[in-house]
Amino acid sequence: MTPDTAISVSATRTCLCNADITALKQVLSNTPNARGLPNSAFTSDAFYDLERELLFTRTWFCIGFASDIPDPGDVAPVWFGDLSILLVRGDDEAVRVFHNICPHRGMRLVREPAKNKRVIACPYHCWTFDKTGKLLRRPHFMGPGDAEGLPHEADPPALKEIRSAIWGDAIMINIDGKAPDFAEHTRHLDAAAAPYGAVREGHNTDNIDYVIDANWKLIVENFIDSYHVKWVHKALEASTPMATYNHETIGNICVGRAPVAEARAGYGGNMPGWPGLSQEAAGTLTYLALFPNLLLVFSNDRMTCFHLMPDGPGRSRERIKFYMPHDALMPEFETERTECVESYRTLNDEDIWLVEELQQSRRSPAFDGGRFSPHWDRITHHFAKQVAEALLA
Repeated sequence: MTPDTAISVSATRTCLCNADITALKQVLSNTPNARGLPNSAFTSDAFYDLERELLFTRTWFCIGFASDIPDPGDVAPVWFGDLSILLVRGDDEAVRVFHNICPHRGMRLVREPAKNKRVIACPYHCWTFDKTGKLLRRPHFMGPGDAEGLPHEADPPALKEIRSAIWGDAIMINIDGKAPDFAEHTRHLDAAAAPYGAVREGHNTDNIDYVIDANWKLIVENFIDSYHVKWVHKALEASTPMATYNHETIGNICVGRAPVAEARAGYGGNMPGWPGLSQEAAGTLTYLALFPNLLLVFSNDRMTCFHLMPDGPGRSRERIKFYMPHDALMPEFETERTECVESYRTLNDEDIWLVEELQQSRRSPAFDGGRFSPHWDRITHHFAKQVAEALLA
C-alpha cells in the first residue's frame, strides 16, 4: 500500500551535541575497540526526539498487528510518540494505516478500539470518511441549507494514509514514505524464517503486555544477549545452554541460534510442528532482532513476537504475541500452550528487573558505554551501530 501523502514527525531537526557525535563515532569502531551508545542515548529527551525524527520515521517501524483488527470495520488507535495513528480493516479485508486526525480542524477521530464501523466519523463536526480514507460527507459545510455536505471538489480532503505493509501479523509503517521497498527491508528476515516453513501463517493464541521502565534499546540489547543465559535463565540454560549459541549479523537483523538440547515443558518439542519445517530447524531455536523494534523467536512449533513501542527515553511498552500452527490449537495441546506462555512470562520477568537496573545505571557518569565481548557481543554491537549510523547520517 503506497499512499500519496507521507508526513514526518518533525519539521525541525534536533542537533546532536559534540559529545554525542564523538561518542556515536566510537560506536562505529570494530567490536573489540568500540564503546556502546552514550548514556544520553538512554536518558535524554533530546536524543529520543532525534531518534523519532531520524530513525523511527525513516525506516519500517512495527506499529501493531493485523490480528488486533481481525474483521472488516475494526479500527484501533495507536500512539506513536505524540502522534495518534489509526489502524483500519477495510471492507476489502485490507489493513490501512492513517494519521488519526480529521483534515477539517485537526480533531482526533477515534479514541478507543471499535468493531463493525461502517464509517469513520469525526466527533467534532461529523465529517465522515469511508474505511479507505475517502471523504463521504461534511454536513452543513456550506451553511444551514447544506445538510448533506457532499464533497464537490475534484480532490476533496481525505484522511492522510501512511505507507504500510505486513509481515506475518506485524503491521509496519514508514512515515516519511522514503524507506526502501518493504521486500528489501525484510529480505534477511525472510531468509532466517524460511527453514521454519509456514511460520508466518501461525495463529495468534496469546498475548502478554508490559510497561517497562527502561529505554527501548536496552530491551533489544537484552533480548539478543545470550551471554547472560547461564546466570539468569536457569530453565532456558537447561534447554539451550549458553555455550551452544552462535551469532550472525547481516543487514538489518541480528540473529542468534542454538540447538535445543532437551525438550522441556514450555520450551518446545511437544506440539505439532510447522508445515514445511526443515529437519535442521526442527532442532534449532532461532531468535532475531529486525531493526529497529521487532523481535522474533522461531522454534519447531511456535513463533513468539516481541513488539517494542518506545514511550520516552526511560519507558517502553512491550507486547509479546504467540503464534502456533493450526494443529496445535487442538484441545489436547492446551497444557503445552499454557506452559509455553508461562515459560516466556518467567523469562521476561527474569529480564525486566535487569533492564530497569541498567536504565538507572545509564545516569552514572562512571559508565562510558561499556565494552563489547568479541564473541558474545558482536550482535549487540551491530544493533548499536545501526542506531549510531541512523543518527549520524
